[in-house]
Amino acid sequence: MDEKLKIEIGQRLREFAIKNFETIEAFAQAIDIPASSLRSIYFKGKSSPGAAILIKLLKLNCDINWLLTGATQNKTIEKLQEENNELRQVNYTLLDQATKFSKVAAAVEGYNRLKHKKKG
Repeated sequence: MDEKLKIEIGQRLREFAIKNFETIEAFAQAIDIPASSLRSIYFKGKSSPGAAILIKLLKLNCDINWLLTGATQNKTIEKLQEENNELRQVNYTLLDQATKFSKVAAAVEGYNRLKHKKKG
């Protein structure tokens, strides 16, 4: 594997650890490797995580595509749920507005009927 790529993966791995765990030690414990190995081997890009570590990272909601390539196309379940909740809120707002509009339309229609009855 390209040395530059290993270093980039190590940087993203460190970024994931810092973002999602209180300490590097807590992260190391979560993926069941010594913190010293994490720092000296993986973070420095001397080696890249193998399948066993990648599976553990996946279980910790790490976007493996992002980790290995830097691409952010894959969305985590949490992000999809957040977007779904936002869309539900927009839907409720639109339904509320549609209900209000229907009431106004019915009132206008009733007014127009009364107006036509008085003319007739």
